[in-house]
Amino acid sequence: MADLLSRHPSGFGRFLCAHDFNLGPVVEIAVLAPHRNADEALMHEIFGRYLPNRVVAGAADGDQGAVVGVPLLEGRRALDGRATVFVCRNYACELPATDPTTLGRQLSGA
Repeated sequence: MADLLSRHPSGFGRFLCAHDFNLGPVVEIAVLAPHRNADEALMHEIFGRYLPNRVVAGAADGDQGAVVGVPLLEGRRALDGRATVFVCRNYACELPATDPTTLGRQLSGA
C-alpha cells in the first residue's frame, strides 16, 4: 500500500472520496425542465452548496431518449411547464420542488 501511495499520491484522496460515496448517504437529484431551460435559481441551489455525495441527472421534459436507462428520471415529468426537481434519499423521493426555497429545504434535510 505504501508503494502505491508513493507512486500515486493524489490517488489516495480519490480513493477516500470513492469510499465515502460508497458508505455515506447519497442524495439523488432528478431535474426535468421544459425545452432544456433549467431555472438558474434551482441550479444554484443544487450546485451552489456543498453536497459531496450527490448524483444529479437531468433531461428535457418529454425527451424519452434521455430518460431511457436512467432510473432516477424514469416516470418523472415537469410540473405545469416549469423546471421541476426531485430530491431522493435511499430510493424514496420527496415531493417535487419547483421553487428554490422548497428545494433548499429539501437539500438541507429539513
